[in-house]
Amino acid sequence: IIKIKKKAEKGDRRAQIFMAHCYSAGRFGVVRNYDESDRWYKIVADQYKEEADEGDVSALKLLAECYSYGTGVKFDPMEGERLSRLAFEKYKIAAEAGDTDAQYELSEFYIYGYTWASDKEERERLLRLASESGHAKAQLELARSLCYDRYPDGSVYFNDNDEAREWFLLAASNLRRGAENGDGEAQYYLAVCYKEGYGEVCDFSEAVKWCKSSAWSGYLWAYDLLEDLERIAEYERGVRAGDPEACYQLARCYYYGITVVRDYEEARALYEKAASMGPSPI
Repeated sequence: IIKIKKKAEKGDRRAQIFMAHCYSAGRFGVVRNYDESDRWYKIVADQYKEEADEGDVSALKLLAECYSYGTGVKFDPMEGERLSRLAFEKYKIAAEAGDTDAQYELSEFYIYGYTWASDKEERERLLRLASESGHAKAQLELARSLCYDRYPDGSVYFNDNDEAREWFLLAASNLRRGAENGDGEAQYYLAVCYKEGYGEVCDFSEAVKWCKSSAWSGYLWAYDLLEDLERIAEYERGVRAGDPEACYQLARCYYYGITVVRDYEEARALYEKAASMGPSPI
């Protein structure tokens, strides 16, 4: 965390956001400090303002999120929506011109809290356009959207789908090229692919390996995922070793959809296995 803080102080955007997150949540050995969190978020928001004024659409979208959540700026949901709509229109123009990055970014508007743009079919159409042109992250998102759905409480469940399997395979293949060349972002998304894929693309040990590589390369969002993956990997090792506590904890993860996709059958099997080994953990 000391190295990350030094990077943040030198102006590294991702490091600054990561430090704000750490101070806000009190994670990774950092004592919770909302004043410090606000200070880092304000530094980031000020940069977004400058870049948005210069025409950077990505910065405009991120600045809108700052206003919507009150991170680094005064909470102003109306300003957040105004800026979001502006970014939406700019991405839409670029997407219609065939820009695959814009198609991918525009698809995000249709699912992540933008009620005025909620349209599952349009999101899938955009992801298909970008995916068919070789956009690896779009391929991963398309696969996820095809084989995972949500319960009313928001938790995810698995929906077997052969087409999704093909997109997972293609996304993994494309991401692997960047990952093997040291691209931290590609390594992170490849880890996600192995975590959430199925069939040939479902391997927690591979997910942990690539997530570690991503973290070591400096892609900071990998740290959160790595913490979750290593916990699941530890439970799985315990299950193989016959540890009833590990069986119980992994069963809870599958039952509630914690890190893994909710799977009642797997949870039931693990609960039964834990029960057969002795008294239920307290």
